[in-house]
Parts: sequence; C-alpha cells; structure tokens
Amino acid sequence: MAAELNVEALWGLSQRSGAAPVSGALHLIATPIGNLADLTLRAARCLAEVDHLYCEDTRVSAKLLSALELARPLVSLNEHNETQRVERVLEALHLGESVGLVSDAGMPLLSDPGARLVHEVTAAGLSVLTVPGASAGLSALVASGLPVSPSVFMGFAQRKKGRLAEQLAPFARVPASLVFFESPNRVGALLSHLHELLGERSVVVARELTKKHETLHRGELGAPPEVPARGEMVVVVGPPAELGSLSGEALDQAISGLLAQRHRPKAVAKLLAARADQRAVYARAVELLACSQD
Repeated sequence: MAAELNVEALWGLSQRSGAAPVSGALHLIATPIGNLADLTLRAARCLAEVDHLYCEDTRVSAKLLSALELARPLVSLNEHNETQRVERVLEALHLGESVGLVSDAGMPLLSDPGARLVHEVTAAGLSVLTVPGASAGLSALVASGLPVSPSVFMGFAQRKKGRLAEQLAPFARVPASLVFFESPNRVGALLSHLHELLGERSVVVARELTKKHETLHRGELGAPPEVPARGEMVVVVGPPAELGSLSGEALDQAISGLLAQRHRPKAVAKLLAARADQRAVYARAVELLACSQD
C-alpha cells in the first residue's frame, strides 16, 4: 500500500545525516540528468549552503537553482577558464571556505571540466568530497541487460575511425562492456564504426534517460537498432563473444581488404585488435603489403 512522504521528515533526515557542506573542502555535486527529482537531499543542501558554487555553464545551473527557488551567485568553470579558476578556488579552501562544483548534468568530471582543479586541490593537501547522484553512464549500463562487471567507461567516442581505433585498442580484446557518450546525430556513424572495429557484439542505445521519453534500443552492431536522432544518448556495447576469432586465410582476407583501403599496417593492426593478436596482425600486414608491391 502506498504511503505519503513527509517533507519535514525528509528535511530532518538531511539535518541529521551530516549533509551540510564541510569547511575547507571541494564538493563534487551530482545534478539530475533529466528528472529534477533525481537530485539528492544532500546535493540540494550543498547547492544552497556551500560558500562558493562553480558550474560548467551558469545558464544551465541557474535553471536548476530556480527550480529549487535558490538565488545565489554562480561562477563558471569550463574548459576555457579552468586554469584561471584554480587559484581562486585554492585561496577559498585555504581560508576554510567550502566550494561546490557541478556540471551541466550528472557527476562532475565524467567527460566534463574539473579534472585539473581536483588534481591541484589534492596536490595541495586539501579535501575533495563527492556528493553522489545520477549518472547517465551507470544508469544506461545497469538497465542495458549487458554485463555490468567488468565494464569500461570510454567517455565521448572519437569521431574519426582511425582515432576511434586508437581509443579502442587497449580495450578491444577485454571481456568487458564498453560505455560511450555520443551526440544524437552521430550515433549511427558510431555504431557502424564499432561494428567494423569490434566485430559483432550486442549493443544498447539509451536515450533521454530519466526523462519523459526515456527509451532503450537493443540490437547487434551488425544490425543496429533504429534510434531517433534527438535527445541525449549513451551507447553500451557488450563484451566480445570470442577473442582472436580471425586466423589463417580469414585473417589474411581481412588484412588484405584493409590494405586495399590504403590503411597502413599499424592502422590495420589497431582495426583488427578485437579479433586477432595486434602484433601478429601488424607483422602479417607488413608481409602482405611487401608482397603486393613486388
């Protein structure tokens, strides 16, 4: 039987649970990824009570504060000005003041600015605290039905196939799910490149997580799901069914096909890293290329 939440009890919980900001500490505050109700009690209190609040985009964070009926100054911290903001934050922390950092959505630093700031704060021997909450990557992973552990968060996928091959190379043969952020107009190209680079794998595209039109689209890289080209996207790719599945004549054909597309041996080795030993592929590619030039 459903029960009615007591707002006063919730506020009392935040008062009793050490939710107040800590003096002299940098707080990494998770914000909603879609549904505003995903904001935690502790995050709401930190947004209201930290001495200084830095954000990726003041316009985006101002909307969240408005929904909470909070009126307070915001200072931008983004890829263009992070270096300049570091000294200002360090000065405040040394004075014993509390500082909060939020990104536009989700947990700060996951493909968002702030890594340099956190590095400098920890190097100075000062405290960094997380105020956890919603995460698009984790939400997509646990809802995907694909293996959760082990998994690798890849951030935003490289746009060019060669760069994507380099990004994938250390993980292509690892029996783990891979999680990518991607823009809606590039999802189709990403799925196509992933199929070429990784071979056949299960894939789930999570769209508009926690929002009204949240959908999960399931398929295979060779037969990808149709996904509307709008909304925030997370792509989860399942682990390989087999490792080292290319060998002998099949491997030679794959290498020759890539060489015919004017890929160099080093690139061929990276492109086939999920399906054969990378060093062996490179050596064979050099050999086949030399034969073709005789």
